[in-house]
Amino acid sequence: MNELISVNYEGEQPTVSGRELHEALGIGTKYADWFKRMADYGFAEGVDYVTRFSNLGMRDARRTE
Repeated sequence: MNELISVNYEGEQPTVSGRELHEALGIGTKYADWFKRMADYGFAEGVDYVTRFSNLGMRDARRTE
């Protein structure tokens, strides 16, 4: 079976790249526009996704510092 997108199993829960998911689904809009729509559907940072800035490392919204 061919892998559509890579799944990372290194953390507490399996994760995927939003950009890879966007590309694999063949979404016709820009990633930023699509992501804003997903947030409007009720997806919440720290619950449904974490934000990763490639030049700043990982920002985990579940952190309690």
